[in-house]
Amino acid sequence: MKNVAIICGGDSGEFEISVKSAQVVKQNLDPERYNSKIIVVSKKGWYGLLKDGTRVDVDKNDFSISVGGHRTKFDVAFNAVHGEPGENGPLSGYLELLGIPCTSSPLTTCALTFHKDFCKRVVASYGVKVAPSILINEGDKYDADEIIKKLGLPLFVKPTCNGSSVGVTKVKTAEELAPAIYTARAAGRQIMCEKFVDGREFGCGAM
Repeated sequence: MKNVAIICGGDSGEFEISVKSAQVVKQNLDPERYNSKIIVVSKKGWYGLLKDGTRVDVDKNDFSISVGGHRTKFDVAFNAVHGEPGENGPLSGYLELLGIPCTSSPLTTCALTFHKDFCKRVVASYGVKVAPSILINEGDKYDADEIIKKLGLPLFVKPTCNGSSVGVTKVKTAEELAPAIYTARAAGRQIMCEKFVDGREFGCGAM
């Protein structure tokens, strides 16, 4: 029987959603084939969350937990973390060092795709069309009229590094731009204003 760590939590505003995601994963894993444990990670600490709500510390030296004198080392990890450190690379890198397979992408891929502006620049270098955008770094002043002139309305304002919907605002009028930038800055030190592209979004799940 494989020992599966379902990792959740993280350091974004989607902490609780991530924990719920992990619970759904656990409910759908066949207990006859997999011994699964929910592992919560954040800057406040790493712990295993047992059925009765008990928390047990994770030994970060080998990513294991001990329950009732029995030590569990994990064969594989299911990454259900929303945002940092699950989507931006550190968690993947840690598991790679320990030789534990993980459902998410490798460290480099995670780090690149988590940074919206860097990712756009890379894919654009291969000829992929991307929406025009303007970066605003922490402490930078900005010209609202110039942003609207270059990108038009509506436009999106978002942190460059955070979960897909955290701190994101669709700006429809000039008056909404400043509050949207304030919201985005609260969720990330660097933000981007991006031209709105009207169209359909397609997703593809792969197993």
